[in-house]
Amino acid sequence: KSELVGFGVTSDGQLGIRSTSGEHTFVSVPEHIVGAPCGHDGCTVVEIAAGEKHTLMLADDGKLWSVGGNESGQLGRGECSQGSYTIYPVPVSTTTKFVQISVGRSHSAAITEDGRLFMWGSNEQGQCGVRGKNVYERPKRVQELNEVILVACGPDHTTVLTESGRIFTFGLQYDGACLHEPVEMKEFLGMPIASVHAGGRHWAALTSSGTVVVWGKNDMGQLGTGDTMFRAKPVVLASLSEMKVVDIALGDSHSLFLTQDGRVFACGGDNFGQIGMGNRTEINSTPKVILELMGSHVTRIAAGRIHSMVTVGGRIFSFGLNSNGQLGQGNTRSMLTPRPIDSLDHVARLFAGWDQSFVLRAAGVASLTSGASVARRPIRSLQWTNGEEMLKDKMEMIGQLESVFSSLSSINASFLHKDDRRFSISSSNHGVSLDDTMEFFNAIADASVADKKTYMDLCLDTLDMSLFSGEIRPRHYMHPECLRVFLIVPWLDVFVHPTVETVKTLHIKLCALLADVKEDHMDCLNQWWLDVPVRHFRRLVVGLVAGLQVLVNDAKWEVHAISLEILLSTLSLLHSLNGASNRIAHDTFYIHNLAEKVDIQKDYVSWVQSDALRKQSAFFWMKYPFIMNGVAKGQLLNVDSKIQQQAATMSTNQIVSFLGMNLLVGEPFFSIEIRRDHILEDTLNGLLNEHPEKMRKPMRVTFKDEEAEDRGGVRKEFFMILFEKLLNPDFGMFAENVESKLSWFSGVPVDEQSFNLVGMLTALAIYNEILVPFPFPLGMYKVFLRRELTLEDLTELSPTEGRGLQTLLDYEGSDVEEVFCLNFTISFSLFGATITEPLKKGGEDIAVTASNKQEYVNLYVQKRMAEGQDGEVGRQAQYFCNGFFSIVRDRVVSLFQPREFMELVVGNENYDWDLFKKNMQYKGVYHAHHPTIVAFWDAFFALTVDERKAFLQFLSGTYRLPLAGFSNFQSAIQPTASHLLPVAHTCFNLLDLPDLADKEELLRRLRVSIQQPTGFSLV
Repeated sequence: KSELVGFGVTSDGQLGIRSTSGEHTFVSVPEHIVGAPCGHDGCTVVEIAAGEKHTLMLADDGKLWSVGGNESGQLGRGECSQGSYTIYPVPVSTTTKFVQISVGRSHSAAITEDGRLFMWGSNEQGQCGVRGKNVYERPKRVQELNEVILVACGPDHTTVLTESGRIFTFGLQYDGACLHEPVEMKEFLGMPIASVHAGGRHWAALTSSGTVVVWGKNDMGQLGTGDTMFRAKPVVLASLSEMKVVDIALGDSHSLFLTQDGRVFACGGDNFGQIGMGNRTEINSTPKVILELMGSHVTRIAAGRIHSMVTVGGRIFSFGLNSNGQLGQGNTRSMLTPRPIDSLDHVARLFAGWDQSFVLRAAGVASLTSGASVARRPIRSLQWTNGEEMLKDKMEMIGQLESVFSSLSSINASFLHKDDRRFSISSSNHGVSLDDTMEFFNAIADASVADKKTYMDLCLDTLDMSLFSGEIRPRHYMHPECLRVFLIVPWLDVFVHPTVETVKTLHIKLCALLADVKEDHMDCLNQWWLDVPVRHFRRLVVGLVAGLQVLVNDAKWEVHAISLEILLSTLSLLHSLNGASNRIAHDTFYIHNLAEKVDIQKDYVSWVQSDALRKQSAFFWMKYPFIMNGVAKGQLLNVDSKIQQQAATMSTNQIVSFLGMNLLVGEPFFSIEIRRDHILEDTLNGLLNEHPEKMRKPMRVTFKDEEAEDRGGVRKEFFMILFEKLLNPDFGMFAENVESKLSWFSGVPVDEQSFNLVGMLTALAIYNEILVPFPFPLGMYKVFLRRELTLEDLTELSPTEGRGLQTLLDYEGSDVEEVFCLNFTISFSLFGATITEPLKKGGEDIAVTASNKQEYVNLYVQKRMAEGQDGEVGRQAQYFCNGFFSIVRDRVVSLFQPREFMELVVGNENYDWDLFKKNMQYKGVYHAHHPTIVAFWDAFFALTVDERKAFLQFLSGTYRLPLAGFSNFQSAIQPTASHLLPVAHTCFNLLDLPDLADKEELLRRLRVSIQQPTGFSLV
């Protein structure tokens, strides 16, 4: 059976017993308290709170009992009297059960199970939180406070914690001020507080993740801040941030902190040994572990005015002041270090008051885990463990969502890990089980349409009362624990399926708050986003992009300019984070229809003009190019080329005045005449002798002795023939890999002008919207964009070589040196000879091992693809890029991702033949339902895929498509005589189709036409 024992001062009946010695007013050995409330299983007391002269007890049936001095009515018996040595029930008007108690010097507090707070006793300093009287002889409800879950009394002050995580204080403050009504401590808004604690004139709070916050008097170093400066505002105790604190006990001027692993840290006054350090140091301003308890697992702690107690394995150790026998050692000698009370075992709970102590004993119930002596009610929060049950009860779910989302602290206390991961919150740990968060809100998203709307509307409405209330700005958040809301909110279904109204009420407000987070906390949040599983980072980005998409889709998107900028600024931050880690695909940030909804070419021109005038305050889409897909960037490059072409045209012309009129005199084109059989020689002479600025003008190509006027088609053929010759391995500039059929810089010394020429031609092709048949791997476009080449790039170019290196990396054995027999060298084959070079200084003598194989692979790829033998590949690449950027401006090219840039240059093969048919235009008598057109399409779809690609080559000069595919591919069919073959005008993508409604005959003629050689003549 359980038993209550007590020891310490008993002059006013505080223990509920009289001293057996007439000359002493204390009990120095544990003595059974006969008058405590009892039941069949012994003592029914579950919690005890002791003041200077009185004691309050809470029984398991929720009733209150009191004993001791009563000069201020602190016993709650309806009068101020001398008090009693007999434990009596406290008469209260409510039938509701009480669940937690606390007392000060001469005032008392108790909380009912429905969250009401009752106070009585002395109120001279406002410690009862009710104006009107200096003394309340009966329990008086504090009307201003509801949903109270914890109360902590100091000598003349009271602090309470509500279910929503709010902290209120009243009574005598550390600076002497008296608060006669509850005042909220706004600094704690957003903090997921688990408990509050009151000392003499100092206070502490503990969060769900073990973060300790302190404030108040600090003359003895009792705050543990490393100094003796008083703290008017709460501060986080950084020295204990990694210690996983689970409970706090405060004395008059000392503090104890219990950790999950059973250690006790202490600070403050130690002049009587109350922090157990073994010396009588008056000031101890830094929490230190109590060495005498090292090796023991402490499970409970308690602090009296100037003494302390802990439990270890069901036994009690006490230390500190012992003038009234409060240590239970059978004497009055103070103890400088913890000493066991040999007569006590099977300790279940312990309580320390002013100068007295109480112990509840019960056989076989000693706790093996560290924590508080009395279980505390947590603040409201959501947990997936009870989410499945709540989903079965709609009203329960509504109640939980409403109560949690109306409190920022409750949101931040939600979905915490159950294990050690909930502790030690820092940039490397947020403590939240994001998968539980995901499961919970995904389950809500699977509810019926009506229920889901109810839940989401409720969440949005209540967020306005908490996160978006403006009560506290993010820059004033106390600790990173306040930032968890930014990890949780993105899992609301409305975050990824927004409306314009949702974007305004959720997305924009969320991004505005993020912009207000102070720098060190933002660094922490950024690291969380980098570390969370990819699905959670993607969820955040997808949700914000969805919000942006909604605004872009609005026909009047310009009215949302301010909102757009707020949203885009956050996406810009996330894009930068992603750029450093490549967590998600770059196209996750894309607004794919941006080029359809916004005139981005006009935006670009305005942005260029604004940049030139150094005016960047206006909104421009160009500030956020990361949301643009390849098609949009292609448009930017196109308009940039037009700007440069126009500038080049204007700079090479003269404006003269003739009879009052301005006349433009000069050549508006960059014209070049080429002999077909001397195409390389003529092109080299034509380009290298011209200034790059002139080449930025629109290009006109003429093949000597051929009749075709260049309206685009001649240019196409010119580039195709030219690159076919330049890229031929026999020319020596590029070498083809026999396995992949892809080419790379040869590494063989070749005239630098040749590479310069290829770079210039590539730029000219882009400027003149010509697709180039480059046989290069993706790595070549990384060279243009100055991106790092990787093993994947080498594997694409040289599959066997790349797979060999990957095999080396994948090998898990420790005998890499013996199995692979490699050193830090690389071999090149030039002109039939093999040349070996070290990958690093002394590489010939450095073996490749399990510990350095990654370095070897990195150096190998760099040397093979970026440098080459004696650096020749690097020089060739540089000449290539120099030629390219002598014509094209880097500021637009740099916006592209490598694959987008590749598709810009060479096109793509994303064929949608139905879209090709849908977008085809018809001239003359032809229309979509004309018999000849019907027969043509029947014949076209009878072609093989390779034949259809050959038809594209025949029609447009190339079988590849621009970035936008067929959606931007303009082509037309016009009638011609029925006896003729189909003829293509590649400069217009125009097909002359004989008026013949015979599928089989049209199919035969199409196959004949698409096999014809290149060449241009007037039709």
